Amino acid sequence: MHQKIDAVLTSEQRAKVLQARQSGQNLKDMMKSIQLTALQKQKIRAIQQNSYQQINAILTAEQRAKLGQMRPQR
Repeated sequence: MHQKIDAVLTSEQRAKVLQARQSGQNLKDMMKSIQLTALQKQKIRAIQQNSYQQINAILTAEQRAKLGQMRPQR
């Protein structure tokens, strides 16, 4: 998923994201700090949704329930 998201970003944004990943920065804070355009946000949301759907397709019902508990409430 990281590679697909990186493809949406500018080189400057990719550098900031790499630095944030290496320092263990929170994903939400990291995305705010790189000032995404509306189109970039839309593309990244689509990538994330697709990844979550693929993951959910291979999980058992019990694993899906645990994953749902782990995800922050929006």
